[in-house]
Amino acid sequence: MTAAPHTTCRICRRLLDLPCLSLGSQPLANNLEPTADAALKATRYPLAFTRCLHCALGQLTHVVAPDALFRQYLYTPSQSGVFRSHFAELAGSLARTRSPSRGRASPPPFICDIGSNDGLLLGFMKTLGWRVLGVDPAENLAAAATERGIPTVCGYWGPDAVSRIHSETKGEGADLITASNVLAHTDNWREFFLDVARSLAPNGQFVVEVPDLMTMLRDGTFDLMYHEHLSYPSVTALAKVAHAAELVVVAVVLVPIHGGSLRVTLRRAGGSAKWATDASIDWREVERAWGLLAAPVYDQFANQAKRAAAAVGDAIRGLRGEGKIVCGYSCPAKASTLIHAAGLTAGEIAWISDDNPAKHWRFMPGTAIPILPPDVLVHEPWDVAVIWAWNIADELIRRLPRGKKALVPLPTVRIVET
Repeated sequence: MTAAPHTTCRICRRLLDLPCLSLGSQPLANNLEPTADAALKATRYPLAFTRCLHCALGQLTHVVAPDALFRQYLYTPSQSGVFRSHFAELAGSLARTRSPSRGRASPPPFICDIGSNDGLLLGFMKTLGWRVLGVDPAENLAAAATERGIPTVCGYWGPDAVSRIHSETKGEGADLITASNVLAHTDNWREFFLDVARSLAPNGQFVVEVPDLMTMLRDGTFDLMYHEHLSYPSVTALAKVAHAAELVVVAVVLVPIHGGSLRVTLRRAGGSAKWATDASIDWREVERAWGLLAAPVYDQFANQAKRAAAAVGDAIRGLRGEGKIVCGYSCPAKASTLIHAAGLTAGEIAWISDDNPAKHWRFMPGTAIPILPPDVLVHEPWDVAVIWAWNIADELIRRLPRGKKALVPLPTVRIVET
């Protein structure tokens, strides 16, 4: 299997610039292998970042076939208290402010979550009285969610899911469609948004959460780059593609999840809607003034990323040189990106512990670093644990035994006592 070159912007179709940051060829970050040998032989694909300066949209230069990435998927948000709290807050906010007015004889409001994973958000919405439907291509996750009482279409967002929504709502459409950290996985943005517009009830709303491009560039958190994340959105980019689907931005909020994400609410524009009613105007002006439509901030990000990768590698190799045993705690996809960018191996990282049982006794692709259950943090010797999921570092550090050290790799390397 090969990765297809991506040479034109997903929104405006203009030819993309040459990459401003290349991380070489890397294996698929979430494809944890069952044996060390398979991990060392994992296929690698180019991982490079470019941008469209007309749309303020960061994009990878190659696209891997989605079935290789998503049909069996090991990541679930339910393992983290931070993510459980985030989705509980999101559900409460949606139920308070997005519920349509309905008569007593009307059925409860209907929500569809695109990329619903294990159904965490929909579980909260169901408890709040909503009718729910998930859409997710991962066979293991769709089956598990359905078994838990969250009906889930096993497939990609598209015409089949649109038809299911209209069937479930008797042609009325969804009151609410959500997509949390999934738009970045999508190659065809135009069709994605058009299918959302086709699925919404007349007064329905679309709420999308995406890692914020401006925050990523500012903080140098390049480990958000991996083959699943084809795009790195801004409000400017979202407003452009939404406009083409006759949707308009009505609210934008910056939330802390994933190190800084945009929560953007959209609705049907209507025949008389103008840009003057668009809540993205001020955000787009901030992004323009900050430099998202010009090359220098992207070049600065690339230089910052190279320095950060070198700093992480130097810090860990320095600890090993002192005779310290270095392990890892948490095994998100970003761990793979950072490990390869820093040139680390199983000789420097003894093992990685993770709370997700689906990852246990597997091996990191490309390095064969073993992934073990969390009890090894108590029973096995180690001196410093690298918190690869730095965006929830505080939660993870609290779980570590006292008297040890934790290394948080980004946005800047820091070592803290546990």
